[in-house]
Amino acid sequence: MMNLKEIVDGIKPLEQKWIEQARERTAQLVMPTRALGRLHEISERLCAIQKTLQPSINRKAVLVMAGDHGVVNAGVSAYPQEVTGAMVQTFLAGGAGINAISRLVNAEVFVVDMGIMAELNGLDMPGSDHLVTHKIAPGTDDFTRGPAMNIEDAEQSILLGFQEASRLFQDGVDVLGTGDMGIGNTTPSAAIGAVMAIGVGLVAAIWPHLDPVNSVDRPLRTPGAQRLSYVPHRPRPHDAQVPPHEEIARHGLAVVFGPGGTEGAGRFGAVHCVIPRLIARVPFKRAQDTPQRAHFEVVPTRLGQNAS
Repeated sequence: MMNLKEIVDGIKPLEQKWIEQARERTAQLVMPTRALGRLHEISERLCAIQKTLQPSINRKAVLVMAGDHGVVNAGVSAYPQEVTGAMVQTFLAGGAGINAISRLVNAEVFVVDMGIMAELNGLDMPGSDHLVTHKIAPGTDDFTRGPAMNIEDAEQSILLGFQEASRLFQDGVDVLGTGDMGIGNTTPSAAIGAVMAIGVGLVAAIWPHLDPVNSVDRPLRTPGAQRLSYVPHRPRPHDAQVPPHEEIARHGLAVVFGPGGTEGAGRFGAVHCVIPRLIARVPFKRAQDTPQRAHFEVVPTRLGQNAS
């Protein structure tokens, strides 16, 4: 398996000439100028990625990374951790929202067990052929009491995401969507966002606003939320010896590092990636923050576009 540096070094920017040729082509279409909005930009990038003015989007897939989070023990979620395993089975059986959306565009849904508490590997259940098990650990540790992950597991998560996405690309996937699932995932996501964006662990100020459903009737007066008001793992932005994803690992989650790896695979293999969850872009963005990083990804929300 390639290491992270080899992956980063292998990513090249798109050739601008293909985007310019695609723009010339779309300018000839019978419609008002740029009438399709972002679809023009996306299609033109797709032409540059595939180096053709007739790009293929025939085969599509969604790769869902699943994992449990130790911070649930701090009382941050309205739902029990057992729901993670149940939801994975629902994804595999085709009964979740992402399955309904994927059917509309004829996309296959695959689930990767990056570290859920439940043991599903080997079970006789619907859709088991679309389950891949790479259990880094049965959930992360509670980051209110110590680091959630060590740096070795964080790097392994990125590489496994890269590996699984690369496998799908080799099998002929043209467009890949990624995402994560795990009860309690909003809390470490908020912590990572706070550390990366603000530089401090003041999670409590933003956490309730990121997940209004799970935060209803669960104000910061709860013991778990009070502990979240101060995260002990302070970032060290000026320490050049700290790998860029170590701070994420301290608060982090394997299901965030996994999609980060799939994003890297998309750039490395010149395949379009759709990344619906902003926080899932952070690990690889931090590892390789160069202009070409955005060429191979589509963030469907305006919030994600501005925040990148």
